[in-house]
Amino acid sequence: MNRNVIWLCADGIRNYCSAIDNRNRLQIMDSVGKHSLYFKKVVCAAPSTLMSVSAMMTGVPAVCLARTYKAFDCQNSQFISLAKLLEKNGYMTFSILWYPYARTYLSPIFGYMHRKHPRQSSKDHERWDNDTINEILREHILEKLREPFFLFILYRSEYETNVSEKVSQGLQMLQTKGLLENTVLVLNSDHGFPDPMWGAKLKHESVLTEDNLLTPLVISYPGCPPHIVEERVSAMDIMPTILDLLNLGIEPFLPDLGVRSSLLSLVNHQPYEGAIRTDSRFICQEFRTVVLQAHNLKYINWIDTPKEELYDLAADPSETHNLADSRDHEEQIAAFRKDISLSEAAIVTIHAGVLKDRLERLLPTGCQTVAVLGCISKKFAKVLVLVFQRLGIKTLLMSQNQNPYLAELAAETYTKGLIRTLTEAACDDQKVDAALVIPDENPILSYRLRRMAFSLQAKRTHFVGYNLETKGIPQFWLIPLIGLVAQEGLKVLKTPKVAFRSILRFIRKSRIYQ
Repeated sequence: MNRNVIWLCADGIRNYCSAIDNRNRLQIMDSVGKHSLYFKKVVCAAPSTLMSVSAMMTGVPAVCLARTYKAFDCQNSQFISLAKLLEKNGYMTFSILWYPYARTYLSPIFGYMHRKHPRQSSKDHERWDNDTINEILREHILEKLREPFFLFILYRSEYETNVSEKVSQGLQMLQTKGLLENTVLVLNSDHGFPDPMWGAKLKHESVLTEDNLLTPLVISYPGCPPHIVEERVSAMDIMPTILDLLNLGIEPFLPDLGVRSSLLSLVNHQPYEGAIRTDSRFICQEFRTVVLQAHNLKYINWIDTPKEELYDLAADPSETHNLADSRDHEEQIAAFRKDISLSEAAIVTIHAGVLKDRLERLLPTGCQTVAVLGCISKKFAKVLVLVFQRLGIKTLLMSQNQNPYLAELAAETYTKGLIRTLTEAACDDQKVDAALVIPDENPILSYRLRRMAFSLQAKRTHFVGYNLETKGIPQFWLIPLIGLVAQEGLKVLKTPKVAFRSILRFIRKSRIYQ
């Protein structure tokens, strides 16, 4: 009979105990860990819940799964999650998550996800406490479990004082039902949490110190030998380890991003290979950092800036001495830089492939020249250039005012003369086959951009309203606003109630897709 999989994850738990707050390593982890595989230093895939859980569930960095936070869709066409893979192998899948945004954005990677609050439907979108989590488990999930099954529960640590006790209660309910006998059990945390003793003043998703990146991990299964692993491993290794225990095989996803492997090899005293990666942001977000760890060295690269950090964690666990400029570590820094360069190219290629498929359905056949109306990030512009090259677009017009990095981007050798500056004169003189409207957070278009849109509309240019930096679902008011500017003569909507019928009419006759 196939083994069940129960994964209990507590949000934001450090790998050690501190007397100051409630983010200590859970007592239940120490108790179960005595008779299980106990990994004391697991490096999280990201210091935030959405990115970390999605990376653990797919075995690939979250930066590959979406372009921005709002765009998260897991890109299931390229990567398959653990829950979806187990579904294909006959498993029932269930999940309970305390965090409302996790319930919203992580739904593509899980199977059945319980969304309804057990007592008041008005609390469906609120943050559930751990009593609610266990009530849902007891009243709605236990009776539905049929072997083999996969169950994932994300417990809350925020404002909770007895997290270990609540996790223990959930585990006891499962044990009372006899559901632990033929089961792979995983206990861990999605990321750590800044220790007040260290004086961190930033939000946890921006902190890259060890208190926020290291988490504990316990894995138990029938016949499991008790074993403690002090070596650093990646949280993205959990999925291949589970697949190894289920004899379902492990597929290497992305060679340039580090092939994740089963942790069972460490039990047989085989060396851990490859650098361990942590991402702080999605690819199109600002202030991205990538952390690589290998052989007690911790390298931090501030993407799109020259800033680098290197720490010897064995000699400097507090990370107070930056060795990035040290000649003694030039070779190691060069190796880390090469890893970053290869991974960035691979990530851009992944997103370009996804967007190419979407834009092919939106742009007119035989399109040669595209004007981009709107402001996009520099990283996303690189993705867009690669997309248009693959689509055979000859000329890409972009506004210098909206995108100040344009001259630098146009000078890059890989653009191959594709980019030209979009001006009002260009809109009047250049034949433009399609105008790609990309809204940002600011609904007020500049006068010049409105003039460009009006000029292009007068030439019967094919307009595509599409927010490529998100899922593809346009922000409801921004794209209609731009469309009305283009098609109805610089009309500006001042309130949502103004011209509601006009907006609906524009949506119906424009090529706006999800």
